[in-house]
Amino acid sequence: MKSLYHSNLIISAFFALSSLLLSSKVEAQNPNFLEHNWYFGDSPYGILFSKGNNQADTISNQNTTFGYGLGGGAVATDRQSGELLFYTDGNNVFDNSHQQMPNGSGLNANTLGNQHAAVLPVPNQPNQYYIITNTGNGIASGSLFYSIVDMTQDGNGGSPEPVRGDVVSKNVNTTISNTSEAMLVFYTGNDPYRYWLSVQDFGTRNFRLYEILPGNTFTLRSTISVPFNITAGNFSMHRPTGKIAISPISTNTNVTILDFNPGAQSIAYDTVILNTGNTDASQYAIYDTEWSNDGNQLYVSRTGDGVTPGSVMKYDINQPQLSGQLVNPTGLFERSYGLKKGPDGNIYHLYRQTAGEGPFLLARINTVDSASTNDTNLAF
Repeated sequence: MKSLYHSNLIISAFFALSSLLLSSKVEAQNPNFLEHNWYFGDSPYGILFSKGNNQADTISNQNTTFGYGLGGGAVATDRQSGELLFYTDGNNVFDNSHQQMPNGSGLNANTLGNQHAAVLPVPNQPNQYYIITNTGNGIASGSLFYSIVDMTQDGNGGSPEPVRGDVVSKNVNTTISNTSEAMLVFYTGNDPYRYWLSVQDFGTRNFRLYEILPGNTFTLRSTISVPFNITAGNFSMHRPTGKIAISPISTNTNVTILDFNPGAQSIAYDTVILNTGNTDASQYAIYDTEWSNDGNQLYVSRTGDGVTPGSVMKYDINQPQLSGQLVNPTGLFERSYGLKKGPDGNIYHLYRQTAGEGPFLLARINTVDSASTNDTNLAF
Protein backbone atom coordinates (compact mmCIF):
# COMPACT_ATOMS: atom_id res chain seq x y z
CA MET A 1 0.00 0.00 0.00
CA LYS A 2 1.33 3.44 -0.86
CA SER A 3 2.26 5.37 2.25
CA LEU A 4 0.30 8.57 2.77
CA TYR A 5 2.78 9.94 5.26
CA HIS A 6 6.44 9.47 4.57
CA SER A 7 9.18 11.13 6.61
CA ASN A 8 12.41 11.28 4.68
CA LEU A 9 14.15 14.56 5.47
CA ILE A 10 15.70 15.92 8.65
CA ILE A 11 15.97 19.70 8.97
CA SER A 12 18.27 21.00 11.68
CA ALA A 13 16.69 24.43 11.96
CA PHE A 14 13.17 25.66 12.57
CA PHE A 15 11.22 27.10 9.68
CA ALA A 16 7.64 28.00 8.91
CA LEU A 17 6.48 26.08 5.87
CA SER A 18 3.36 28.16 5.94
CA SER A 19 5.33 31.19 4.87
CA LEU A 20 7.85 29.65 2.60
CA LEU A 21 7.10 30.95 -0.80
CA LEU A 22 5.78 33.94 -2.47
CA SER A 23 3.74 34.69 0.33
CA SER A 24 2.94 32.87 3.11
CA LYS A 25 1.01 30.44 1.06
CA VAL A 26 1.28 32.83 -1.72
CA GLU A 27 0.68 31.92 -5.29
CA ALA A 28 1.58 35.31 -6.64
CA GLN A 29 3.72 34.81 -9.72
CA ASN A 30 3.20 32.81 -12.90
CA PRO A 31 2.05 29.23 -12.19
CA ASN A 32 4.79 27.56 -14.27
CA PHE A 33 7.80 27.07 -11.98
CA LEU A 34 7.21 29.55 -9.19
CA GLU A 35 7.11 26.89 -6.47
CA HIS A 36 10.22 24.95 -7.47
CA ASN A 37 12.76 26.57 -5.11
CA TRP A 38 12.24 26.25 -1.36
CA TYR A 39 14.58 27.96 1.11
CA PHE A 40 13.87 28.09 4.84
CA GLY A 41 15.37 28.04 8.31
CA ASP A 42 18.93 28.91 9.32
CA SER A 43 20.56 25.69 8.15
CA PRO A 44 22.11 25.27 4.67
CA TYR A 45 19.25 23.05 3.53
CA GLY A 46 16.46 23.70 1.08
CA ILE A 47 14.40 21.76 -1.45
CA LEU A 48 14.70 21.93 -5.22
CA PHE A 49 11.89 20.44 -7.29
CA SER A 50 12.85 19.06 -10.69
CA LYS A 51 11.43 21.01 -13.63
CA GLY A 52 11.11 17.73 -15.51
CA ASN A 53 9.07 15.57 -13.12
CA ASN A 54 8.63 17.76 -10.00
CA GLN A 55 10.68 15.34 -7.89
CA ALA A 56 11.85 16.86 -4.61
CA ASP A 57 15.60 16.82 -3.82
CA THR A 58 17.49 18.37 -0.94
CA ILE A 59 20.08 21.06 -1.58
CA SER A 60 22.58 22.60 0.84
CA ASN A 61 23.59 25.98 -0.59
CA GLN A 62 21.46 28.34 1.48
CA ASN A 63 23.01 31.27 3.35
CA THR A 64 22.92 30.14 6.98
CA THR A 65 22.14 33.62 8.34
CA PHE A 66 18.74 33.36 6.64
CA GLY A 67 15.70 32.59 8.74
CA TYR A 68 16.34 34.23 12.08
CA GLY A 69 13.33 33.80 14.35
CA LEU A 70 10.70 31.36 13.07
CA GLY A 71 12.69 31.03 9.88
CA GLY A 72 9.93 31.49 7.35
CA GLY A 73 10.22 33.75 4.37
CA ALA A 74 9.59 34.10 0.69
CA VAL A 75 11.34 33.00 -2.50
CA ALA A 76 11.33 34.68 -5.93
CA THR A 77 11.70 32.32 -8.89
CA ASP A 78 11.84 33.10 -12.60
CA ARG A 79 8.43 32.04 -13.82
CA GLN A 80 9.65 30.66 -17.17
CA SER A 81 13.04 29.13 -16.38
CA GLY A 82 12.47 28.12 -12.77
CA GLU A 83 15.81 29.68 -11.82
CA LEU A 84 16.18 31.17 -8.35
CA LEU A 85 16.19 34.99 -8.27
CA PHE A 86 16.37 35.79 -4.54
CA TYR A 87 14.94 34.85 -1.15
CA THR A 88 14.17 36.77 2.01
CA ASP A 89 13.41 36.10 5.66
CA GLY A 90 11.66 39.46 5.98
CA ASN A 91 14.74 41.18 7.44
CA ASN A 92 17.45 40.27 4.89
CA VAL A 93 17.50 39.57 1.15
CA PHE A 94 19.83 37.01 -0.46
CA ASP A 95 20.55 36.76 -4.19
CA ASN A 96 20.96 33.61 -6.30
CA SER A 97 24.63 33.37 -5.35
CA HIS A 98 23.39 33.12 -1.73
CA GLN A 99 25.05 36.39 -0.75
CA GLN A 100 23.16 39.15 0.98
CA MET A 101 22.28 41.87 -1.53
CA PRO A 102 24.32 45.07 -0.99
CA ASN A 103 21.21 46.92 0.19
CA GLY A 104 19.53 43.76 1.41
CA SER A 105 19.35 44.31 5.15
CA GLY A 106 17.06 46.20 7.49
CA LEU A 107 13.66 45.08 6.20
CA ASN A 108 11.13 45.42 8.98
CA ALA A 109 9.06 42.21 9.08
CA ASN A 110 8.29 40.69 12.46
CA THR A 111 10.08 37.40 11.85
CA LEU A 112 8.39 35.83 14.88
CA GLY A 113 5.09 36.05 13.01
CA ASN A 114 3.62 33.15 11.07
CA GLN A 115 3.11 35.01 7.77
CA HIS A 116 5.47 37.95 7.78
CA ALA A 117 6.87 38.18 4.23
CA ALA A 118 5.58 37.79 0.68
CA VAL A 119 7.10 38.27 -2.78
CA LEU A 120 5.25 39.21 -5.97
CA PRO A 121 6.03 41.06 -9.23
CA VAL A 122 5.53 44.82 -9.31
CA PRO A 123 2.65 45.35 -11.79
CA ASN A 124 3.76 46.90 -15.10
CA GLN A 125 7.42 47.01 -13.97
CA PRO A 126 9.36 44.16 -15.60
CA ASN A 127 12.23 42.76 -13.51
CA GLN A 128 10.98 44.38 -10.31
CA TYR A 129 9.55 42.52 -7.33
CA TYR A 130 7.78 43.59 -4.18
CA ILE A 131 8.73 42.19 -0.81
CA ILE A 132 5.67 42.78 1.38
CA THR A 133 6.51 42.76 5.09
CA ASN A 134 4.09 42.44 8.00
CA THR A 135 4.97 43.77 11.47
CA GLY A 136 1.97 42.18 13.23
CA ASN A 137 2.00 39.28 15.68
CA GLY A 138 -0.47 37.33 17.78
CA ILE A 139 -0.66 39.87 20.61
CA ALA A 140 -0.19 43.20 18.84
CA SER A 141 -1.40 44.76 15.61
CA GLY A 142 0.96 45.58 12.78
CA SER A 143 1.23 47.35 9.45
CA LEU A 144 2.26 46.30 5.95
CA PHE A 145 5.26 47.78 4.13
CA TYR A 146 6.85 47.13 0.77
CA SER A 147 10.40 47.02 -0.47
CA ILE A 148 11.36 46.67 -4.15
CA VAL A 149 14.05 44.43 -5.64
CA ASP A 150 15.24 45.46 -9.12
CA MET A 151 16.77 42.49 -10.92
CA THR A 152 18.51 44.76 -13.50
CA GLN A 153 20.83 46.11 -10.79
CA ASP A 154 24.35 44.66 -10.63
CA GLY A 155 24.15 43.89 -6.93
CA ASN A 156 26.83 41.30 -6.17
CA GLY A 157 27.21 40.63 -9.90
CA GLY A 158 28.13 42.70 -12.92
CA SER A 159 30.57 42.01 -15.73
CA PRO A 160 31.88 39.37 -16.14
CA GLU A 161 29.36 37.94 -13.66
CA PRO A 162 25.62 38.14 -14.36
CA VAL A 163 23.63 40.88 -12.65
CA ARG A 164 22.08 39.63 -9.41
CA GLY A 165 19.72 42.43 -8.40
CA ASP A 166 19.49 44.73 -5.42
CA VAL A 167 16.95 46.35 -3.13
CA VAL A 168 16.19 49.82 -4.52
CA SER A 169 13.36 50.86 -2.20
CA LYS A 170 12.89 49.80 1.40
CA ASN A 171 10.15 49.73 4.05
CA VAL A 172 7.65 52.00 2.29
CA ASN A 173 4.33 52.20 4.13
CA THR A 174 1.42 50.70 2.16
CA THR A 175 -0.98 52.53 4.56
CA ILE A 176 -2.48 49.11 5.40
CA SER A 177 -2.48 49.08 9.20
CA ASN A 178 -4.02 47.35 12.24
CA THR A 179 -3.26 43.92 10.81
CA SER A 180 -2.94 40.53 12.48
CA GLU A 181 0.08 38.39 11.61
CA ALA A 182 -1.82 36.49 8.90
CA MET A 183 -1.26 37.76 5.34
CA LEU A 184 -2.25 36.21 2.01
CA VAL A 185 -1.10 37.34 -1.44
CA PHE A 186 -2.37 35.63 -4.60
CA TYR A 187 -3.01 36.21 -8.29
CA THR A 188 -5.84 35.75 -10.78
CA GLY A 189 -5.92 35.91 -14.55
CA ASN A 190 -3.28 34.94 -17.06
CA ASP A 191 -0.80 37.54 -18.31
CA PRO A 192 -1.67 40.18 -17.38
CA TYR A 193 -2.23 38.93 -13.87
CA ARG A 194 -4.16 40.65 -11.13
CA TYR A 195 -2.66 40.60 -7.66
CA TRP A 196 -4.57 40.56 -4.41
CA LEU A 197 -3.81 40.81 -0.70
CA SER A 198 -5.96 39.81 2.27
CA VAL A 199 -5.52 40.65 5.96
CA GLN A 200 -7.54 40.70 9.17
CA ASP A 201 -8.35 43.80 11.20
CA PHE A 202 -6.57 43.00 14.45
CA GLY A 203 -8.88 42.45 17.40
CA THR A 204 -12.05 42.29 15.28
CA ARG A 205 -14.02 39.82 13.17
CA ASN A 206 -13.32 41.86 10.04
CA PHE A 207 -11.25 40.81 7.00
CA ARG A 208 -10.11 43.04 4.15
CA LEU A 209 -9.27 42.37 0.51
CA TYR A 210 -6.99 44.71 -1.47
CA GLU A 211 -6.02 44.76 -5.11
CA ILE A 212 -2.39 45.63 -5.85
CA LEU A 213 -2.35 48.01 -8.82
CA PRO A 214 0.36 49.77 -10.85
CA GLY A 215 1.91 52.82 -9.23
CA ASN A 216 2.45 51.13 -5.83
CA THR A 217 -1.27 51.37 -5.14
CA PHE A 218 -3.09 49.10 -2.69
CA THR A 219 -6.83 49.57 -3.27
CA LEU A 220 -9.41 48.26 -0.79
CA ARG A 221 -11.99 46.16 -2.67
CA SER A 222 -13.92 44.35 0.06
CA THR A 223 -14.44 44.25 3.82
CA ILE A 224 -16.45 41.50 5.51
CA SER A 225 -17.23 40.35 9.03
CA VAL A 226 -17.42 36.71 10.12
CA PRO A 227 -19.97 35.58 12.73
CA PHE A 228 -17.46 34.19 15.24
CA ASN A 229 -14.50 35.62 17.14
CA ILE A 230 -11.19 34.60 15.61
CA THR A 231 -7.62 35.86 15.60
CA ALA A 232 -5.98 34.78 12.36
CA GLY A 233 -2.50 33.33 12.54
CA ASN A 234 -2.39 31.97 9.01
CA PHE A 235 -4.26 31.90 5.70
CA SER A 236 -4.16 29.13 3.11
CA MET A 237 -5.90 29.26 -0.26
CA HIS A 238 -7.19 26.73 -2.78
CA ARG A 239 -6.79 28.98 -5.79
CA PRO A 240 -8.94 27.01 -8.29
CA THR A 241 -12.02 27.36 -6.07
CA GLY A 242 -11.13 30.60 -4.30
CA LYS A 243 -11.62 29.08 -0.84
CA ILE A 244 -9.48 30.54 1.94
CA ALA A 245 -8.90 28.73 5.26
CA ILE A 246 -8.15 30.83 8.34
CA SER A 247 -6.08 29.18 11.09
CA PRO A 248 -6.96 30.54 14.55
CA ILE A 249 -4.30 31.37 17.10
CA SER A 250 -6.63 31.09 20.08
CA THR A 251 -7.99 27.97 21.77
CA ASN A 252 -11.48 26.56 21.25
CA THR A 253 -11.80 28.29 17.88
CA ASN A 254 -12.63 26.47 14.66
CA VAL A 255 -11.04 27.01 11.26
CA THR A 256 -13.07 29.54 9.26
CA ILE A 257 -13.55 29.38 5.48
CA LEU A 258 -13.91 32.43 3.23
CA ASP A 259 -14.76 32.54 -0.48
CA PHE A 260 -12.98 34.82 -2.93
CA ASN A 261 -15.03 36.02 -5.92
CA PRO A 262 -12.78 37.56 -8.62
CA GLY A 263 -15.70 38.86 -10.66
CA ALA A 264 -17.16 40.73 -7.71
CA GLN A 265 -13.69 41.62 -6.39
CA SER A 266 -14.80 40.47 -2.97
CA ILE A 267 -14.45 37.94 -0.18
CA ALA A 268 -17.37 36.43 1.73
CA TYR A 269 -17.91 34.24 4.77
CA ASP A 270 -18.55 30.60 3.85
CA THR A 271 -18.52 28.29 6.88
CA VAL A 272 -16.55 26.97 9.82
CA ILE A 273 -14.99 23.51 9.97
CA LEU A 274 -16.47 22.07 13.14
CA ASN A 275 -14.34 20.10 15.60
CA THR A 276 -11.10 21.80 14.49
CA GLY A 277 -10.77 23.92 17.64
CA ASN A 278 -8.71 22.64 20.56
CA THR A 279 -7.56 23.58 24.05
CA ASP A 280 -3.79 23.48 23.50
CA ALA A 281 -1.99 26.10 25.56
CA SER A 282 0.61 26.96 22.92
CA GLN A 283 1.22 30.14 20.95
CA TYR A 284 -0.81 28.70 18.05
CA ALA A 285 -3.68 26.33 18.76
CA ILE A 286 -3.70 25.57 15.03
CA TYR A 287 -0.40 26.32 13.36
CA ASP A 288 -1.32 25.86 9.70
CA THR A 289 -3.71 24.38 7.14
CA GLU A 290 -3.28 23.15 3.58
CA TRP A 291 -5.69 22.05 0.85
CA SER A 292 -5.75 18.85 -1.14
CA ASN A 293 -5.24 19.23 -4.88
CA ASP A 294 -8.95 18.84 -5.62
CA GLY A 295 -9.99 21.15 -2.78
CA ASN A 296 -12.20 18.55 -1.09
CA GLN A 297 -9.88 17.85 1.85
CA LEU A 298 -8.43 20.35 4.32
CA TYR A 299 -5.37 19.31 6.32
CA VAL A 300 -5.00 20.93 9.75
CA SER A 301 -1.81 21.07 11.82
CA ARG A 302 -2.59 21.07 15.55
CA THR A 303 0.51 22.41 17.26
CA GLY A 304 0.41 20.54 20.58
CA ASP A 305 1.49 21.99 23.90
CA GLY A 306 3.70 19.41 25.60
CA VAL A 307 0.70 17.84 27.32
CA THR A 308 -1.46 17.14 24.29
CA PRO A 309 0.67 15.99 21.36
CA GLY A 310 0.67 17.68 17.99
CA SER A 311 -1.10 16.05 15.07
CA VAL A 312 -2.30 16.45 11.49
CA MET A 313 -6.00 15.98 10.82
CA LYS A 314 -7.89 16.04 7.55
CA TYR A 315 -11.47 17.22 7.10
CA ASP A 316 -14.01 16.77 4.35
CA ILE A 317 -14.72 20.32 3.21
CA ASN A 318 -18.06 19.23 1.75
CA GLN A 319 -19.20 17.83 5.11
CA PRO A 320 -17.78 20.33 7.61
CA GLN A 321 -19.92 18.95 10.44
CA LEU A 322 -18.00 15.64 10.48
CA SER A 323 -15.06 14.94 12.76
CA GLY A 324 -11.62 14.93 11.21
CA GLN A 325 -9.51 11.90 10.44
CA LEU A 326 -6.10 11.54 12.02
CA VAL A 327 -3.45 11.44 9.31
CA ASN A 328 -0.71 10.15 11.60
CA PRO A 329 -2.45 7.51 13.78
CA THR A 330 0.67 5.59 14.78
CA GLY A 331 2.93 8.49 15.69
CA LEU A 332 1.76 11.72 17.32
CA PHE A 333 4.21 14.62 17.45
CA GLU A 334 5.82 16.61 20.22
CA ARG A 335 4.99 19.66 18.08
CA SER A 336 3.32 19.98 14.68
CA TYR A 337 4.12 23.02 12.52
CA GLY A 338 3.84 24.10 8.90
CA LEU A 339 2.06 22.42 5.97
CA LYS A 340 2.93 23.30 2.39
CA LYS A 341 1.86 21.70 -0.89
CA GLY A 342 4.66 21.20 -3.38
CA PRO A 343 4.57 21.20 -7.20
CA ASP A 344 4.60 17.39 -6.99
CA GLY A 345 1.08 17.53 -5.52
CA ASN A 346 2.20 16.22 -2.12
CA ILE A 347 1.98 18.11 1.16
CA TYR A 348 5.17 18.67 3.16
CA HIS A 349 4.93 18.85 6.93
CA LEU A 350 7.33 20.20 9.53
CA TYR A 351 7.21 18.65 12.98
CA ARG A 352 9.31 17.79 16.00
CA GLN A 353 9.27 14.36 17.58
CA THR A 354 11.51 15.04 20.59
CA ALA A 355 10.87 17.54 23.38
CA GLY A 356 13.23 20.42 24.04
CA GLU A 357 15.92 20.96 21.44
CA GLY A 358 15.29 17.83 19.40
CA PRO A 359 15.68 17.98 15.61
CA PHE A 360 12.98 19.27 13.34
CA LEU A 361 11.77 16.75 10.78
CA LEU A 362 10.26 17.27 7.37
CA ALA A 363 7.74 14.69 6.17
CA ARG A 364 5.77 14.21 2.98
CA ILE A 365 2.05 13.40 2.86
CA ASN A 366 1.20 11.50 -0.33
CA THR A 367 -2.19 10.72 -1.92
CA VAL A 368 -3.58 13.93 -0.44
CA ASP A 369 -6.86 13.75 -2.38
CA SER A 370 -7.85 10.42 -0.82
CA ALA A 371 -10.91 10.56 1.42
CA SER A 372 -10.17 7.16 2.94
CA THR A 373 -8.21 6.54 6.11
CA ASN A 374 -7.08 3.25 4.61
CA ASP A 375 -4.22 5.14 2.99
CA THR A 376 -2.86 6.56 6.23
CA ASN A 377 -0.22 4.01 7.20
CA LEU A 378 3.02 5.75 8.15
CA ALA A 379 6.61 5.06 7.28
CA PHE A 380 9.13 6.91 9.47
